[in-house]
Amino acid sequence: MSVAKAFLERIGLLTVDTSDAFDLRLARIGRRERRLNDAPALFKN
Repeated sequence: MSVAKAFLERIGLLTVDTSDAFDLRLARIGRRERRLNDAPALFKN
């Protein structure tokens, strides 16, 4: 059961969502910024 519980927690089906809209927006902005910083710049001036 512990393996199944760990798997469900990892894919996000067993977590209790305690974050509000502001926290979710900050997390989304952070992910976007990391993705943009990690992307290769092909044409840099």
